[in-house]
Amino acid sequence: MLLSNRFVLLNKNDVNKFPGSNHRVVESALRLLRSRGVDVQTTVQEGYEGAAIINDYINRLGSNQRQKNDTLQSLLTDAQKNLLHIGELEWIQKDERACYWLFYCILFHLDDWLLNKPYGFCPVKEMNLHFSPSNSQGRFQQIVNFFDRCGSDLEWQRSLLAKMQNNWSAIYTARKPLRWLDRNNESQCKWAWDYLYNTRWQKNTPSIAGLNPTGCRETYLAIYAAFDSWVTEPEFKRLFLNDFNRAWQQKKHRDNRQGKKACNLVLREEVKQKLDAMAAARGMKLNQLVETLIENEHAKTIQLK
Repeated sequence: MLLSNRFVLLNKNDVNKFPGSNHRVVESALRLLRSRGVDVQTTVQEGYEGAAIINDYINRLGSNQRQKNDTLQSLLTDAQKNLLHIGELEWIQKDERACYWLFYCILFHLDDWLLNKPYGFCPVKEMNLHFSPSNSQGRFQQIVNFFDRCGSDLEWQRSLLAKMQNNWSAIYTARKPLRWLDRNNESQCKWAWDYLYNTRWQKNTPSIAGLNPTGCRETYLAIYAAFDSWVTEPEFKRLFLNDFNRAWQQKKHRDNRQGKKACNLVLREEVKQKLDAMAAARGMKLNQLVETLIENEHAKTIQLK
């Protein structure tokens, strides 16, 4: 669950309880307790599970109820202060392509961003992230988890986020690769993914490690994630895209020729000129016009029999 603007302690019989409705705040509080020497787990499946751990710890404190309530309130306040507001990540949430790119970079290209990791930075493999969410919402949640669990202060998080946003702006404003690729064309997306898969071991090709999309929309986004996250020389990218686009055009040409045979005819020059004029008048290609004329004459012949 994402961070809201207001988070209120539960109160029952003048005893405050840490609520479990906001998963981010609950985990933030658990991390604070761990940093203060309390032996608690810092990631939980459900917010209510973590809230129970916090409330159990507070109840075992050797102090009166007022002091316990003050401790709980202080913990809540500090937990909220340690989290980015969700609005700061809005540019990621609103753009599925940006979301997939950033998620993929965090999992497989983070070292390119973090040449000097800050003290206390938590390795990605220890953040308990879900590495294969099935949709954009799931990927966005893992990006939020990354920032929440990275172990660095908000200033550093905002600096990294700004760097990522600037990099994405450069990618997004550049000429879009594979402009022919239609996110709603299942066979086209499957062909494009198969091409990436079959060339994955060649030199100077985008990595698809960790990508295993299912469905047309996810395949489309995964293809762009591979290209967007590919850090290489512009010339290598240009050459690969040329080969990719050429292969697609060749496939289209082969598909268009299915069920067709070449037919070479020698016509008088004036007949060819008339044929060209007829095709132009009807807005047709020559082969389309010839097929139409033959089909029409054939239909008339059948009727006469």
